[in-house]
Amino acid sequence: MATNNAINLKSSGIASYDAAGTFTALANPLTVSNGGTGVSSNTAYAVLCAGTTSTAAIQSVASVGTSGMVLTSNGSSALPSFKSPVKNSYTLSMTTNSGSPADSKDYFLGVGNTIGIIQASGNANTRLYVPLAGTINNVYGAVTVGGTLGSSETVSVNIRKNNTTDTLVTSSLTFDTANNTFSATGLGISVSAGDYVEIKVTTPAWVTNPTVVGVSCALIVS
Repeated sequence: MATNNAINLKSSGIASYDAAGTFTALANPLTVSNGGTGVSSNTAYAVLCAGTTSTAAIQSVASVGTSGMVLTSNGSSALPSFKSPVKNSYTLSMTTNSGSPADSKDYFLGVGNTIGIIQASGNANTRLYVPLAGTINNVYGAVTVGGTLGSSETVSVNIRKNNTTDTLVTSSLTFDTANNTFSATGLGISVSAGDYVEIKVTTPAWVTNPTVVGVSCALIVS
């Protein structure tokens, strides 16, 4: 004959019944070890994660984030969180053959061309096309003088976007040593896929003109 061991469900809310015919009041909310979540509510739309132990209550991530964010691991002992995706950087680069620039000229560097060949912007060989939208912030360049060293008058370098807008990289470059470098950071040139940029070099009226000059330049897009 079954034992009458009924419990007051009105007060306990949840009960288990085992093979021996025993009722047992359970915690409300139902714990993980008894097949529940251990919580009475969750944040709307939040991602649910396991508890801090195998039987601890289910957890919600701290925030649902905003559109476009990605869920990112914060390690094995912390909840993940939504963060803005990290943009991959890529490089647009240009290297010329050696040439002898003239006085007071605007040169647009061309891939594989001497510095003295390309003097008009928009030439097919001078364009660096942008494959992915981003921002050009950092520029690094080098100038080698393999012949006569130039006098100390300064050379300007600009980045020209879509043959309309110039952004100054440096106005203090010189060609008076065999190896010369230039750079700039924080330029903030916004570019879209399909745009193109050119590297514009403006020469001074040298007292002594440099010869056998080669230029290389790298633009970092992020």
